[in-house]
Amino acid sequence: MLRVALYIRVSTEEQVLNGDSIRTQIEALEQYSKENDFDIVGKYIDEGFSATNLKRPNLQRLLKDVEKDKVDLVLLTKIDRLSRGVKNYYKIMETLEKHKCDWKTILENYDSSTAAGRLHINIMLSVAENEAAQTSERIKFVFQDKLQRKEVVSGTIPTGYKIENKHLVIDKEKEYIVKSIFDEYEKLCSVRSLIDIINNLCGELYSYNKIKNILKNELYIGIYNKRGFYVEDYCEPIISKEQFQRIQRILEKNKKSTHNKNRNYHIFSGLLKCKECGRTLKGNSKNINDKRVYLSYRCSTFYLNKNCIHSVTHNEKHIENYLLTNLKPQLHKHMLKLESQNEKIRQMKRFSKKDEKKNIMKKLDKIKDLYLEDLINKETYRKDYEKLQSQLDNITEEQESQIIDTSHIKKFLDIDINEMYSNLSKVERRRFWLSIIDYIEIDNNKNITINFI
Repeated sequence: MLRVALYIRVSTEEQVLNGDSIRTQIEALEQYSKENDFDIVGKYIDEGFSATNLKRPNLQRLLKDVEKDKVDLVLLTKIDRLSRGVKNYYKIMETLEKHKCDWKTILENYDSSTAAGRLHINIMLSVAENEAAQTSERIKFVFQDKLQRKEVVSGTIPTGYKIENKHLVIDKEKEYIVKSIFDEYEKLCSVRSLIDIINNLCGELYSYNKIKNILKNELYIGIYNKRGFYVEDYCEPIISKEQFQRIQRILEKNKKSTHNKNRNYHIFSGLLKCKECGRTLKGNSKNINDKRVYLSYRCSTFYLNKNCIHSVTHNEKHIENYLLTNLKPQLHKHMLKLESQNEKIRQMKRFSKKDEKKNIMKKLDKIKDLYLEDLINKETYRKDYEKLQSQLDNITEEQESQIIDTSHIKKFLDIDINEMYSNLSKVERRRFWLSIIDYIEIDNNKNITINFI
């Protein structure tokens, strides 16, 4: 009895144009296997992946099983499920032939044992490759049309949403999971520390990558930003844009940080920049004895290839002491600067509002003159008047998002920062600095410059 692997694939484009054909492929392949007394050893399903490249998780899983000699025959509905290009086809064949694994399509007839048969395969793959390129062009118009109507363009539903009438709407039963992921990450500043909390909370298994993808998904602030398309207000947001931006900052700072749960935890990982070369300073630790550890930061460029003059190592305690000593006066200076900018914005808004009102009043006078001179009838005058009057009544200032909120700065100016800081854990201290500081520049002479958010 032949050991058969069923390979099933459907791309996102095919889902949009033709609907989901995964189930149809599976049923056809299972029926064919049953009729031919095949032993199905696995189903390898790549949903939402194009056949124009080999970066398909279940194709790679299939090839690994072939290399382990677990498969005698790969069964497909059509050859374009496996590949839509001659080059990739022969890369797959190299693995299959090396391990004496055959392939067969149930809806097409191919013979790779003869020169004519191999030529036929090459021609069909070239045609499929050309069709894939044409489909890609067509799908852009399909996507654009659907996105303009803010309709769903993929069968993949992000956690916290569901599909109703072709639109994404908030799933009230799972909304709390998304909010918890964002809220807890902002507290912990660590995806790994978040995994157990979220899994215990919702009773489902959320991996590191799944949680990280949720944290980076702009759909949660209502924005579709994929495949070269950008649509605001695509769906109802679950979290605020302000929180999303804060989370992205923390993710970026943590990208190359040296976080761990032991005493070598570096508070300023990702926050320190070399003044000379602009690269991030890397955390370093040295155990002095069983009870003490020396935490420091140094310029990676200097230590890697000596292409920077920044040779000094900076003690974490020294940086902490400097920040705590200088934070309040520099915060006060920063707040005054922001408030000055805010006042300029408000003045511009007042002038803009005044000019807009003046322009509408001129239009009202103009249609009045046109009506009095019998150049427009009463109905036209009434409609135009109501429209302009409505604009006049509804003139509002520009969105407050342009005004920079300084309340968080005032909050820190009103408290004893040193006392508050002394009661924080290392994770909480890091979160405190991330909440007010964008980055810290340090030069080779140990001069420190704070750059606030």
